[in-house]
Amino acid sequence: FFMIVISALLFQFFKFLPLPVVAAQIMIVAINMVDLRTPRFMFQHEKADFYLYVLVAILCVLLEPTIGLIAGIFLYLVRFAEGMMES
Repeated sequence: FFMIVISALLFQFFKFLPLPVVAAQIMIVAINMVDLRTPRFMFQHEKADFYLYVLVAILCVLLEPTIGLIAGIFLYLVRFAEGMMES
């Protein structure tokens, strides 16, 4: 609620912000969203999951998030099915 009130009151000043400033703020938020403990843990314990994680991240950045997520889900299902067939 607080953010809505602040945005409504200061909206007239937001239009004067240069786009590089807005882009820098978005980049800071995106960088802070990345958790480096999870990939490090996956690399130490399960390399296949780590490589799938990296592949999905690259596909999401280079192509489109939807394509990256669908490819990741498909590859994980193939990997899961292979694991089920072995046991």
